[in-house]
Amino acid sequence: MFRLLGMQPDQKRHVVFDTGHGPFPQNALIKEILDWLDRYAEPAK
Repeated sequence: MFRLLGMQPDQKRHVVFDTGHGPFPQNALIKEILDWLDRYAEPAK
């Protein structure tokens, strides 16, 4: 999936959380997603 994202390589980030199959660190995961969206997505209108 990482390869197939329609972004330039410098705009991708592969984050691995040391949790196995879960539970995922929800706050850290949400922060990663929001940081990425703030940087690369257009603001909502």
